[in-house]
Amino acid sequence: MNESVKDYSLLATKYSRFSGVLFLLFGVLASCVVWSVFLAPIDQEIFTQVIAIRTQGLSQVLLFFTHLGSGAVIIALGAGAAFLWLLYGKKREALFLVASVAIGQTVYYLFKIWIERVRPDEIYALVPRSGYSFPSGHTTASMLFYGLLAYFLFRVVKKPWLKYFAVVFSGMIIFLVGFSRVYLGVHWPADVLGGWLLGGAFVALSTSLYLHMEAVQPLLLEQSTLSHTKRTSITVGALLFLAVFIVIHYLRNPLIS
Repeated sequence: MNESVKDYSLLATKYSRFSGVLFLLFGVLASCVVWSVFLAPIDQEIFTQVIAIRTQGLSQVLLFFTHLGSGAVIIALGAGAAFLWLLYGKKREALFLVASVAIGQTVYYLFKIWIERVRPDEIYALVPRSGYSFPSGHTTASMLFYGLLAYFLFRVVKKPWLKYFAVVFSGMIIFLVGFSRVYLGVHWPADVLGGWLLGGAFVALSTSLYLHMEAVQPLLLEQSTLSHTKRTSITVGALLFLAVFIVIHYLRNPLIS
């Protein structure tokens, strides 16, 4: 076994163990949501403190970030990211990104209908809400999608500052999507924490499987038949289209007046 295969295998094992820890923590939190009488007062206190800082400007900003975790935006960005990965010959990254988000979202939904936690009272909601509360779907989806995207970008981007920018920027989105769900009055803090734990567990598990496959059967980068100029033009066009889609989605789904 060569050194690169050993390194991949060791990393895969570490991520697998970390995934197990996060799944365990999620299970503990889910148990507290279902059976503990101590969690509800804590949730209520934090929820009250968060909605007390509302302002019109901050509400508009956090509305934008909450849309970055919505199903429509995650699907659009996921399709766009998969298309661009394929454009640059990254089939495995495209597959793992799409499959991980899809499987994670299915598992999150099953937990939601099993636990059946009631959301905060509708009078606090600044955006439409439906279904049960735990775990937060927006938070789970954003953790899964932006977390995996940041990991893959960190691996393929060559400039160090771009690597860390991708991680920090994705982390900011993940945090603000989660925070916005409490601020906008549609989730309890524990719902958001549950989404971060469940989404993070799937990110770690997907990363472990990805590294295992890289160790067992590394894929060579396929050369595109398109020129560098054409690929760059397609990339810019796709990113502009996605940016316009996000802005339109934001404008068409305003705060509840």
